[in-house]
Amino acid sequence: MTVDSRVNDHQLTAYWSGLAATVVAYGSGSTRSSQMRYRTSIRVPWGLLLLAAPILAHHSVSAEFDVHRPTTYSGVITRMEWSNPHIYFYVDVKGADQKVTNWAFESAGPNTLARAGWMRDTLKVGDRVTVVAFPARDGANVAAAHRVTLPNGRTVLDGLSADGILKL
Repeated sequence: MTVDSRVNDHQLTAYWSGLAATVVAYGSGSTRSSQMRYRTSIRVPWGLLLLAAPILAHHSVSAEFDVHRPTTYSGVITRMEWSNPHIYFYVDVKGADQKVTNWAFESAGPNTLARAGWMRDTLKVGDRVTVVAFPARDGANVAAAHRVTLPNGRTVLDGLSADGILKL
């Protein structure tokens, strides 16, 4: 084996030193360790974002409901559902054709409503109500309640904003 005469001893020493340092580093795990640290530094933030996705997935009222078309509905409450993340109350609404349609109205969650002074019996089955709400974009008989008023004029919900936040 011949060594190129143009390569001097100084260059060979530097080459072998670099190669030895690479072998030692690889063998000791420091290169692997740094690669693992790098991969972990990339994967952990992405993993945290994926875990947070259900929190970020909560919808905006304006995504599901037409907030530019507030509509007034009047009728009798037929059912109440107190559950997270939203309560629903159902109202039989008589249309212009005198046909009765059962509408589902979504409101804020039980905890938010409790902070606003609502109790489970604030609205009861059989209560006559007038509801100003944002109808569903898909035409379903569902709407986001904005204001709920009882026959005596008492407003029990006033101010569910277009972004779904109850103004307390």
